[in-house]
Amino acid sequence: MIKSIQLQKIITTILILTTVTLGFGQKSNATTLNESNLTGTWILKLNPNQTTVTYTRESNSTVFGSKITFLENGAFINSVIPPCGNDLKLHHQKGNWKLDTVNLVLEIEYLENTTIPRKYKIMAFDSNKLTLLELREN
Repeated sequence: MIKSIQLQKIITTILILTTVTLGFGQKSNATTLNESNLTGTWILKLNPNQTTVTYTRESNSTVFGSKITFLENGAFINSVIPPCGNDLKLHHQKGNWKLDTVNLVLEIEYLENTTIPRKYKIMAFDSNKLTLLELREN
């Protein structure tokens, strides 16, 4: 009788552990932030909250608006594709980027500008969304 109770406890414990392991062991949909997942073209989305900037990936290459492209070699291009071709804010800037995955900081240095590199805290990231907050030195 004692062995039967111990066996039931062991079976119950195994069932509980298996259920917990299967329930919490599922793969997450989150994308790991690294250089290869950041590379590519991101389109700027207007935010009502002006403290952050959000970029999304677009499958249509003819999307108009501001975009930034991170290249694998550490270079980037920040540009605008105007719908009419006569946008006064038209720009095409090149520079270099570095990613600090520990502190979630993206550093951008423009080649045409000799100012201090800009640093951005990565507030949100997945395969289709990148939200940045500019870190300003006081």
